[in-house]
Amino acid sequence: MMKLVVLAAFVATALAQTKMSTDADGNMKIATPVNGDVVIERREVASVSIKDMLDGIAGNTAQIKEIQKNSALYTSAQTFMTSLAADVIKATTDTKVGAAEQAKDIKMVIDDVAGLSKTIATTVTDLKESVTNSIKNGEDKIAAAAKKASDDAATAAAALKKSVDDALKPVKALGDTVAVLEKAAQRSGGIYEKYNTFQLMEWQKTKNERQTDRVFYKVDFNPSAMGWYQSDRRELITACKDLSALLKSRDGKDRALKPACDNPNHCRDSTGVKLAGSYLSNFGTCGRDRKKEGYGLSERMVTGTGMYNSQNSWSGSGILVNYGRSCAHTWARQEHGSTRKAQATLCTSSNGEYKTEPK
Repeated sequence: MMKLVVLAAFVATALAQTKMSTDADGNMKIATPVNGDVVIERREVASVSIKDMLDGIAGNTAQIKEIQKNSALYTSAQTFMTSLAADVIKATTDTKVGAAEQAKDIKMVIDDVAGLSKTIATTVTDLKESVTNSIKNGEDKIAAAAKKASDDAATAAAALKKSVDDALKPVKALGDTVAVLEKAAQRSGGIYEKYNTFQLMEWQKTKNERQTDRVFYKVDFNPSAMGWYQSDRRELITACKDLSALLKSRDGKDRALKPACDNPNHCRDSTGVKLAGSYLSNFGTCGRDRKKEGYGLSERMVTGTGMYNSQNSWSGSGILVNYGRSCAHTWARQEHGSTRKAQATLCTSSNGEYKTEPK
């Protein structure tokens, strides 16, 4: 302990005699007496510059100011964020409150719509019932009106029928009389009377190998001027047509009579009846058999009969006539001065009534 005290006193005396100074560069110098033994032992020698220290202090001051500035900005930002958070909280609160109010309003609207829908459904139901009832009532009224109209029409029809029957009684009586007269005329050969355009001479229902039971009519086609006809054969055509009308008036059967074609190859239009394989003016014992080409016609039916062909289809205006000779015919002419005349022509049905006999 004593040694430590003596050493400390010695060090203090040495330091009291030592001078310390700094040069222009801030270096520290220590001066000791010439005869002083001051030994400073250190492990590391370092030179310290006052300027560097001042510069360091100035740099630290700038950093400190920057830190202070940043601290102020941080404080300001923290204040702004705190204010913003408060505003957000307030806005959120206001929004929630507004949403709650809107939800309340929406619920009220939904409730109103639901009530309105119910009202509409009720109104539609009522309207449907009203329309259904109206339709039913209308149908009932229409049915009643239709029934009344039908009853009225039936009554009117009955009255009209009675009135017509009463008015027709004289006519009916006359008709009955005419019917009786027609039957009497039929029995006495009334269909053979002479008319302006024709006179039926006779008829035959043939039996042959071509078409059995076809009815042919031998007709005077110009009673006022026997044998005369115009080139278009209108007299022959008219005679058959008018005879057909007479027969229909007696039994209601429309035979559609037309002139029978002499040979189907020489009928070029529909004014005549084409009979397959026929040659009505020329048959007999010459290979043209009466039962085939002659369709079973009797000699009397074909004698003096001019057989029809279309105008200019064979010999101009001429038609072929048989004068009662087997396999012989000649051309008859329409001129008054000609000695070759045809007294009659043959008519036959052009429809399905070809088997129907006259009444």
